[in-house]
Amino acid sequence: MADFAHLDHNVSTWPPWGSLAIDSFMIDNWDTSSDKSDEDQRLALVREFVKVGRRGRQQHARKVAKGTVKPTDDQVGTILQPLRSPVLRYVATKLDGEIRDYNRLRLWLRTDYADEERHKTFCQSILDSDSVDCGEALYEDSTILSNSYFYNFSSWREALDTLPELVAGAECKVEEDTDGGIDYRREKEREYMDHQGEPVSGDISLAAQQDCCAVCYLIVEDQELYATDPPLFHALWLDDCGNIVRENRITTGQASIYPSMAREGMGAENEIWMEAKIGPKYEEGAEFGPPFSV
Repeated sequence: MADFAHLDHNVSTWPPWGSLAIDSFMIDNWDTSSDKSDEDQRLALVREFVKVGRRGRQQHARKVAKGTVKPTDDQVGTILQPLRSPVLRYVATKLDGEIRDYNRLRLWLRTDYADEERHKTFCQSILDSDSVDCGEALYEDSTILSNSYFYNFSSWREALDTLPELVAGAECKVEEDTDGGIDYRREKEREYMDHQGEPVSGDISLAAQQDCCAVCYLIVEDQELYATDPPLFHALWLDDCGNIVRENRITTGQASIYPSMAREGMGAENEIWMEAKIGPKYEEGAEFGPPFSV
């Protein structure tokens, strides 16, 4: 397995308390009189941090960027420290910036650790593949979370509960303005409505509108991957609120081809995206699906 695909867990410097957007959010919203246990309240706040989306997180990203979040020892001990280890705080900073293309995180997440030899054989088959350059696309150009000590999550949703930066990262760091930032989702909805039915250059399709909402391209190596021949990743495109925009089961070849197509601006036109199932909240009549209101 290629070391450059994995994050360095042996670093000696950890993100200071109060330096992450979620630190600010947790401290501001912690209820000392809550009937919930501290553990339950932490989980609820992490999920709320994801749910509020890009615009809801901007103020917290700005506060930590200015260095104005100074948690007390009690806040660190009660709220922040039990949430996750210093190593995972470091991982969060990496998800927050260095491995994004065009504001979209590209990540391989392993949730099945039942058979290490099977996993190694699968990885070697990718490196040995001559049908597509899987080795480069899935190893050199991706980041892989595959370490049972740090990432022993049973599902991608459980991973999101610990690493909300999967969808709440670099995209919430916007330029300062007076209205809390640009609402890109609404911008694309309006563009879709403006051009709907018009056979003109630049017409935005529903597929393109939804593609603009995806901030994370996640391929999951789960137990079901090995149930088919060839093995099929669970591919997920998630929005800034942690909702599934689209999902499908795809081959290693497809998993490696899609990022390069997206970088060239053809992600929304690619059959990998077009054939993926639309997520529940993006279906027609759902919260983020058509028809859109003005």
